[in-house]
Formats: sequence, C-alpha cells, structure tokens
Amino acid sequence: SYPKERKEMLKFTHDDRDYELKMTRAGVSDAEAQGLTTSMISEKPFMAANLLFFAALARYKVSPRKAANILDDLLDRGEVEFKDLYEELSTAYVELFGLGESEKE
Repeated sequence: SYPKERKEMLKFTHDDRDYELKMTRAGVSDAEAQGLTTSMISEKPFMAANLLFFAALARYKVSPRKAANILDDLLDRGEVEFKDLYEELSTAYVELFGLGESEKE
C-alpha cells in the first residue's frame, strides 16, 4: 500500500464507467509483458505513459489499446495534464517496488 501521506491517484469517468488508477504488482507485470521497462520511463515517456496507465487500470481488465484510447481522451479533453499524470504514474511505479527509499537500519 502507499504511504499514508500519499495523495489519491486520479479518479475519472469514461464512457459512463468510473475508474480509479491504482498501481499494483499484477498490473505492472501485465504492462511489462507488453514491453514496459524502467529504462523506457526516461527514454520513451509517451510509450511508457500508455503502459503505466494500462498497469494502473489492471483491475478493470482493460486492454492496452483501450487504456491508450482512454488516456488520449483524458488528455485531449484537458481532464489531465500529461506532465502531472506521468509524474504520478511513474512515482507510483517506483514506490510499488520500494525503489528510491533510503535504506533502513
């Protein structure tokens, strides 16, 4: 689970269905099977954004193509800013695995 101080991830409605983004190990595993890598996050941010978004929607059983279409719609309608969403998704991805945390003594 996320640290208590972590803000909620994006909640939105698309085609009359409510969604809430949540990064899970299963979702990341699915996204990695589609090609997501940690190096992609810095090297190919737009491709990574689609796969991170797909990972965060895993519990809804959305296909990678549908996730990309939903993300495009949200961006085109101005409901989210790419920079903010990308930062949120990539941070959630890293936090899921405990990367970037200081070592505990």
